[in-house]
Amino acid sequence: MSDNQARTTGLREQVRAARLRLADSAADLGILLRLLGEHAEAERMLRQAVEIYEADRRTQPTSSRTTQELTWTPSASTPSSSAAARQVSPPDTTWPAPDGPS
Repeated sequence: MSDNQARTTGLREQVRAARLRLADSAADLGILLRLLGEHAEAERMLRQAVEIYEADRRTQPTSSRTTQELTWTPSASTPSSSAAARQVSPPDTTWPAPDGPS
């Protein structure tokens, strides 16, 4: 493999990894929005994540990452794996909302 081919392959792998991180982030956001009751926006984000995962699956049919992770479905009360890894917790809703500009 030439240096140029190796560089191109490396870049393609980086692009794929970035797309999968984007899908993971969209899924994380969708789950958090669902927990907040913002169902329409949550659905939009989750559909975006699924589209990215499915596109990756079409272009990488032998990838074990997408095969394994696409079969995992979080429950509404379970934070996603990426959010849990970053120790993201739902916002504290006990604080009073500000009354507006002072």
